[in-house]
Amino acid sequence: MVTKILALQAKPTPADAADALALAICHCWRAPTIARMAEATSRAEARAAQQRHAYLAKLKAAR
Repeated sequence: MVTKILALQAKPTPADAADALALAICHCWRAPTIARMAEATSRAEARAAQQRHAYLAKLKAAR
């Protein structure tokens, strides 16, 4: 798989080298997804904080 993805002429040797390359490829492919998840989590937390603030303000005004 590594040989095909990287368009190598020969398989990487030793096998540990192929494993390391496979790990690096997976990391590169997943990095954008991880970044999007972190940003979505941050936005959700900010939205929850805004809603909490608005709710507490309404409670205070009702007293």
